[in-house]
Amino acid sequence: MTKRDIQSREDLEIFLRGFYEEAMKDDLLSEKFAGMDLESHMPTIIDFWQMLTIGGATYKGRPFDVHMGRQLRKEHFERWLTLFQQQLLLRNDGSVSRQVLQQARQIAAVFQHKLHTLESS
Repeated sequence: MTKRDIQSREDLEIFLRGFYEEAMKDDLLSEKFAGMDLESHMPTIIDFWQMLTIGGATYKGRPFDVHMGRQLRKEHFERWLTLFQQQLLLRNDGSVSRQVLQQARQIAAVFQHKLHTLESS
């Protein structure tokens, strides 16, 4: 399979659907997705990543709020990043793909810090 960079919303959707398919089957992460209606939420997820990377999306939301109350620990974020990277690099390579991965790392770090701070107070 020839790898290509993420260039469109469709490219993001293919990557993100592959990632969530794996995450929802993962022994550690699957329970965190229990009850999630992925089909109805997927356009919002794609809007979020499109806004961060290739532009043109009209994402409106508070992504951190969605993750509060899910008892996420360091190992959840580590597994999320591992699966995210594996799925991204399976089909994609290039500057936008590297930007997506860098954004994911930053988001995971910020969310971990915020969740730990809230739980400690």
